[in-house]
Amino acid sequence: MQRKTIGRITALAILAILLCFALVPSVSALEVPSIERVGAAYLYNIENDKVLYEKASGEVMYPAASVKIMTALVAYEKLSGRMDERISITKEMISGVSGNNIAIEAGERIYVRDLFYALLLKGANDAAYVLAHASFGGIPEFVGAMNEKARALKMTDTYYANPTGMHDSAMVTTARDTALVARAFAECTELLEMSSISKHTIEPDNNCIERNLYNRNAFVSKLNAMGTIEYYYKYAKGMNFGSTVEGGDSFVTLAEKEGLSYICVILGGEEDEEEHIYAFDAAKLLCDYALDGFGYVEVLSTQKLVYDMPVELSEETDRVMLEIRGPMELGRT
Repeated sequence: MQRKTIGRITALAILAILLCFALVPSVSALEVPSIERVGAAYLYNIENDKVLYEKASGEVMYPAASVKIMTALVAYEKLSGRMDERISITKEMISGVSGNNIAIEAGERIYVRDLFYALLLKGANDAAYVLAHASFGGIPEFVGAMNEKARALKMTDTYYANPTGMHDSAMVTTARDTALVARAFAECTELLEMSSISKHTIEPDNNCIERNLYNRNAFVSKLNAMGTIEYYYKYAKGMNFGSTVEGGDSFVTLAEKEGLSYICVILGGEEDEEEHIYAFDAAKLLCDYALDGFGYVEVLSTQKLVYDMPVELSEETDRVMLEIRGPMELGRT
C-alpha cells in the first residue's frame, strides 16, 4: 500500500511544479499608454476583477453626464416590467428641467421604453425627470434611491444631488466609483444594448410627437448626433457621454473582444478650440491597450500527454502518465 502512495504523490508533485511555471505571466509587448488632457481615467477587466490602468482614479470630481448611468439603472430596476406602458406627462414631472432635452410637453403620453432611449441616446434631462417621477414619485425620492444604490455598490466617494448630472457643487464622484456603477449597468443587457444603438424613433400618435433620437456617443455609433466617424471604435458598447462646464467631458464605455470585457471611465475630459474630444482619444488608447495586450492562452491541453514518469516502487505498474481531463486557461499580458 505504501509503495502505491509514493508513486501517486510523486506524480502530483510534478504536476504542481509544471503548473507553478505555467502561472508565471509573460511580459507585455505594449507600453502603458500616456493619457493626456483628461482629469481621471480607469480601466478595469470584468472577468478577472483586475484594474489595468488608473489615473487620479480616487480623486473626487464632478460627475457630469455620467450620473445618467445611475439614473438609468435605478429607474430600470423599478420600471423594467413596464417598458411598454405609456406615461402621461404632467407639468410637475418636467418642472425645473434645464439643459439637454427632447422637449417633452405636459399632456403627452410616452412609452417608458422611449424615455429610456431618450435618456441613454440623447442624454435628455426631461426624460430623466419623467423616469424619476414614474419610478419613485418625485425627484427627492429618486435621488435618495440613487444614493442608496451607490452605497450598496460601495461607491464610497460618490454623492448624487440630481438625476441629470447638471452641475451641483455637492454632487461628486470618482473614476473608480463610476466603474462600479458602470459594471452594474453592463450586467443589464437591455440597458447596455439600448445605449449602443445609433438611432431610435419615438413614433407619433395623437398624444405624442415624432422624435428621431441619434446617439450622441460617437465612440459607439457612426450615425451619431455629432455627425462624425472620427471617434468610432468597433469593439465598444454604450454607455454614456456628455459634459458640463464645471465637470468637463465624462465618458464611460465597455470594450469587448475574444471573451474579455473592459470598462473604461474618463472624467474631466477637455476639448480644444475645434471641439476635439480628448476623452474619446484617451478611451481609444486604453481600449487598444487592453484588447491588444491581454487575452487567454491555453497552457495545458487534453490532447497532449503532460508527463510520462517511470515508477520503481509500485507493485502494479512501472509507469505513471499525467494528462489533463479538462481544458485549462490562464490569463496573459
